[in-house]
Amino acid sequence: MTMMKALKCGFLLVPAGCAIAPAFAQKGADQINVNSQFVLAAKAGRADRVTALLAYGAVVNSRDRSGDSALNMAASKGNEAHTSWALLALTTANAQDIETGRAKAQACAACYGADGNSPAGNFPNLAGPTWRHIYVQLKDFKEGGRTNDAGNVTSVAQTLNEADIENLAHCTTSLR
Repeated sequence: MTMMKALKCGFLLVPAGCAIAPAFAQKGADQINVNSQFVLAAKAGRADRVTALLAYGAVVNSRDRSGDSALNMAASKGNEAHTSWALLALTTANAQDIETGRAKAQACAACYGADGNSPAGNFPNLAGPTWRHIYVQLKDFKEGGRTNDAGNVTSVAQTLNEADIENLAHCTTSLR
């Protein structure tokens, strides 16, 4: 990809060994670029770029459009140092995400149980599936890719923003 094409796509290409200005990672649209580069660097297994982007404010649980996180990608590449660093950075953030998700999950409790275990058995348990599974299902219901719920989940999912979906996925994953 040429630099011009990269700029048109909204990416900031960070060559190995190149410093990133700390102020860059703190601005709204620029933060998205840092996060995008973080996910791409993790996907490519580029430890040097992952380290630089983490140091300058990349959000550890940044995800690509399919819901894969940089953390998952670092782990799948066998990079223990980045996986450990990312897990440590996520520990405190997830506690708040889980609580925020728990408040949203109250709308789900009647069918799926307060603990994520379906009381009637005619709904799947929310306790147990992976974060990615819950995330993808909610996105599919929200965007119309899944419609086999008589409108119940769809009507709730359509009220959720991206952060709500992520937090609900964090909440249900914590119910294991």
